[in-house]
Amino acid sequence: MPYSQFTFSKVKEQFDLTILEGVRFFPEHIAPIAPSPKLLAMIESIGLFLGVWIGKKAEQHGSWLRWWDRSENLLLWGSELVEQQRQLVGQQRQLTEQAEQRANRLAEKLRSLGIEVE
Repeated sequence: MPYSQFTFSKVKEQFDLTILEGVRFFPEHIAPIAPSPKLLAMIESIGLFLGVWIGKKAEQHGSWLRWWDRSENLLLWGSELVEQQRQLVGQQRQLTEQAEQRANRLAEKLRSLGIEVE
């Protein structure tokens, strides 16, 4: 399957996969493995940790493993950063338009009072 056509549901269908969701991902007889001290030190030094986020990604709603910072702020995916930037640009555009409208109204008011405006 080409990457451009890759979706979770298509993979599920083609490989006849069943999705199990829950707190524990491994069978009971497999004990969890503690992370190595080196890995813990590395993750601690960059100030990030992994956590489960529940939401929608790529048209799939579910539980996702996401990075968080020390202040418990979710680190955004690239697509989320792009959307955030789009929203900021839209807000800036609105503010600029409002300022221009206000300046035009003020200029009109000054002209009506006989004051020349450049």
